[in-house]
Amino acid sequence: DDDDDDDGMQSNRIVKMVQYVLPVSDDFAGSKFFTKVEGRTKATPLLLVLVVIELSDIVFAVDSVPAAFGVSQDSVVIFTANMFAILSLRSLYALIAHAVNDLPHLQVSIGAVLAFIGLKTFAEAGGISVSAGVSLLVVVGMLLVGTMLSLKARRGPQKREMLLV
Repeated sequence: DDDDDDDGMQSNRIVKMVQYVLPVSDDFAGSKFFTKVEGRTKATPLLLVLVVIELSDIVFAVDSVPAAFGVSQDSVVIFTANMFAILSLRSLYALIAHAVNDLPHLQVSIGAVLAFIGLKTFAEAGGISVSAGVSLLVVVGMLLVGTMLSLKARRGPQKREMLLV
């Protein structure tokens, strides 16, 4: 089964790209990004992991540009928001993943936010303007509704259990 995983990684485009630029060793060298193999400096698989993570940060930042335009047309605000997204995405991932698992209605709220941003973008292309303040209130409201519904659903069975005990 491990051989299947190794074969899958060898066909990965990012891995091929890094291997084209840098020689990559087959083995990890602790927490080092580079190692010496037969007198040659080679990147370790840990560097490949770092490259994949950083590229995913960039993809998520670029993916969020349309949503940012849904809130503001100011390019400085959008650029700054995306830079902060790139810097903090990984640190917030664990929190967001945990929140989505604990708050099942949050996913629906996030979908509603994305739909709202899409509709707002089309509306503005058609000449209908929606202010940043209204957009922010709608987004925060949708996220709060999803959070509150999730907390209520989570609390419901616990109350019943406490009454039965």
